[in-house]
Amino acid sequence: MSRVIVSGARIAGTVLAYWLGKNGFHVVIVERSSSSTQSGQIIDIEGPAQEIVRRMGVLEEIRSKVTHEAGIRFVDDSGKQFALFPAGKTGISNELEIMRPALAEILLGAAKTFPNVDFRYGYTIQSLQQSDSKVIVELYNKLDDTTEREEFDVLVASDGLRSSTRDMILPVSERNSSVKSVNVFTAFFSIPAGPQDRPYATLYSATSRRSAFTKPWNEQETSPYLI
Repeated sequence: MSRVIVSGARIAGTVLAYWLGKNGFHVVIVERSSSSTQSGQIIDIEGPAQEIVRRMGVLEEIRSKVTHEAGIRFVDDSGKQFALFPAGKTGISNELEIMRPALAEILLGAAKTFPNVDFRYGYTIQSLQQSDSKVIVELYNKLDDTTEREEFDVLVASDGLRSSTRDMILPVSERNSSVKSVNVFTAFFSIPAGPQDRPYATLYSATSRRSAFTKPWNEQETSPYLI
């Protein structure tokens, strides 16, 4: 059985682990966080992604966890609405919108159904060595401050935009050009939901390229964004 190591147990890494596990690979998926608890923004599931989750057998479970956002409304600085776009009519709000933590939990549950998929939390890849047929990986376990070396047939880096694993693979020139800042910064967090937060998302555009945005999550929480 071929052994594959995947760096990053979030959306992409977990979906990959599911399909590799389903097709008989032995998969080790390492995640630097010490648990599967996640944060993050709303994710739209469209096009090929819907077909993927349907084939994974989790589409209906995802439907049960969507935000049920009815569309987006635009307000002025007094909170008065001046425009409204219903969901599914403009591409701004979509049918399958789900918060990233909820989606990650569903995908994780699907991947864990395979006994040949091994999730290891609190682990990071410290170094890599490539041979003609194998990759030798040094793994650091921050939970007990130990390191170990293992051999794999394939390594996949799915540990985010600023992947430390990718930095070990790519030359410096490609690392420096792979991420380019456009000087736009977003803060997102959760707050208790109020009656005005559902069923529409709300956007206020201020001067100097600033915006405030809220999106409904569930009956208890709302997800605000400061851009």
